[in-house]
Amino acid sequence: MEPTADAEGAPTTLDRRVGSLDDAVRALSETRDFGKPAKLRRVLEALRRVLRQPGGAAAVQARAQALDEAGLFDGTDWAFPAILIPALAGPGLRCENADTLVLEATSELRLLAIARGEYAHPAFSADDAHQFLSQVLAMNLDLLFTPPNEAERARQGRNAQLIRDLFQYLADGIGYDSVLGELVDEIWRILRQRPIQVEQVQSLITRISVYRSDPDVDFGSTSGQGLDRLITSLFGTTEACRDDPGIPAFRERLEALDTSGLQYEASGFARAMHDTGLVSPYHAELLRFLLGDNDYLVAEALGLSDIGRTCLMRYRDVVRRLVEEAVHPQTAQCVYGLALLLDRGVLHEAPVVPALWRQLSLELSPTARQRLTAVFGDEPSPEARLVAGVISMLGQPLGVGQGDNPTCQSARALSMWAYNDPDYLLQLVVWAARDDEIIMHFEGSPLSSKDSAGGVAKALPVDLDPVSLIVVPHLDRIYAEMGRRCADRPGTRTAGSTPSSTAGGPRAASGSTSTWRPGTWWTWTSSCASSTRATTPATTAGGR
Repeated sequence: MEPTADAEGAPTTLDRRVGSLDDAVRALSETRDFGKPAKLRRVLEALRRVLRQPGGAAAVQARAQALDEAGLFDGTDWAFPAILIPALAGPGLRCENADTLVLEATSELRLLAIARGEYAHPAFSADDAHQFLSQVLAMNLDLLFTPPNEAERARQGRNAQLIRDLFQYLADGIGYDSVLGELVDEIWRILRQRPIQVEQVQSLITRISVYRSDPDVDFGSTSGQGLDRLITSLFGTTEACRDDPGIPAFRERLEALDTSGLQYEASGFARAMHDTGLVSPYHAELLRFLLGDNDYLVAEALGLSDIGRTCLMRYRDVVRRLVEEAVHPQTAQCVYGLALLLDRGVLHEAPVVPALWRQLSLELSPTARQRLTAVFGDEPSPEARLVAGVISMLGQPLGVGQGDNPTCQSARALSMWAYNDPDYLLQLVVWAARDDEIIMHFEGSPLSSKDSAGGVAKALPVDLDPVSLIVVPHLDRIYAEMGRRCADRPGTRTAGSTPSSTAGGPRAASGSTSTWRPGTWWTWTSSCASSTRATTPATTAGGR
C-alpha cells in the first residue's frame, strides 16, 4: 500500500506515518512466532501515531486484515472476535494503558472492515461485526457527544480525543440506524440543557439527515417524531425553506411573500427554535429581512413574551443594531440568545444598553482578532462573532460550556456574571478584547492577567464560545495567581496543589482556615467574582 502525496507531490504527515506502519507490519509478519513480541512495540507505536492523525482511522481500517494476519492480536482475547463482549470495549478504550487503548481501537476498526465486507474473517461474519459495533456505540454515546473531561485528560492525555474521533468514524461507517433511538434521546438530553455551543449536535443531526435520505436505509419506527423535529429545526423549518433551497433562493421567496405569509414564516421559526433550542440559518436570514418591516413581525420571529416585546419596543434601536451586526446565517444560534436576552429583561438594567453600544463600536486588539479568526474564520467578521457571543451569553447564562479545558472556575464565573451582573461581564469583555488584559483586585492589590506566571490551562483553548475564547485565558491566569498567593497558608493544599484544587481563595486569604473539600472551588470562584466586582472600579484599565 503506497502512501499518497499532497497537491505539491510531498508526502503528508499521515503518509509518512502510514509508511512507517506498513514497514512495522511487514517486519512483524515476516517474524516467526517466538520473535513477534520483540516486533510488537514498533507496530503499536506506529498505530498510535497514525490514529492521532486526521484520516488515520481510515488508514488503519484499510490495513485491518494485514494487521490481523501479521499477528498483532496473537495471545490476546482480541485474536478471537467471536468471544469479545461489547460492554468491555468502552473500558478498554478508556484505559490508562496506551497499548490497551490502541489494541482496542484497532480491533474496532478491524470489525468495521469486516462489517463493510472489506475483510472476510473466517470466524466472524459481517452481520455479527455490525451488531457488535452497534452495541458498542449504544453503550458509549457520551464518546459521540461530549468532549473529554478533566479526569480523562489527566489520565489519557491526547488519547482522550483519539477515542472521540474513532467513535465518530465508527458511527459514520456503520450508520446511525442501529442506534438511532439512543442517539435521538441523547441529543434531546443535551438540548434540554440549552447549551450555547451546539455545533457538535448540529453536525450529528446533519449527518443523520444525510444518512436518512438514502433510500436503501430503513430507519423503521425507532426514530419517531423526535428526529423529524430535530432535522426540521435546521432544514425545512417552514414552507418557504421546506426543500432546503439555500439562502439566496430563500431570500427571493421572502421578498414575494405578503404580511400574512411573513407572519406564518416568523411564527414557524420561533416555535421550532423554542422547542429545540436550535436555530436554522434560514431563521437568521428571515430576521435580517424583517428589520425593514414592522417590529411586530420581529417579535413574532423571536417568539417573545410580553416582557420581551416591551424590551424590544423600548430599546428597538440597539436591538436592530445587534441584529445587523451579529445575526448572520453563520451565527444563527445567537438568535435564540437574543430572544432569551429580551425575555429576561436584561436591557432594563441601566448600564447594559450603553455597554452594548460600546461593544458594537469596540475595536479589537490584534490578538483577539487573530484568535477569533483562527477558530471561527473571517466570515462574518471577528467583531460580529464576538457580539454574537455576547448576545448568546447574556441570553443563556446557564449554557456556558467549559470545553476541553481545565478551566471550570472561569466558566462558572462567566455564567454567574452573565446571570447576575451583565454590566461587569461586558466590561471584562472590553478589557480582554481591546486591551488584551484584565485587571482584578485581590486583598487590595491589583492582579493583571499579563503579569501572571500562567494558568491551569497549558495551551490556549479553542473549543469555546467567542466570549469564553477571549476572556477565559485572562481569568484562568488571574485565578491561578490568586491560588499561588494563598497556597502556603493554613488550611490550603501546598504539595502539588493547583489553582483548581486550592482551598478557600479570597476567603482563605481573609483569615478563613477551612480545609479544602470537593466543591470549595465554586465557593472561591463566587467569592472572587463578588469581591472583585465590589473592589474593581469601573474606570480601571481604561474604564468605559
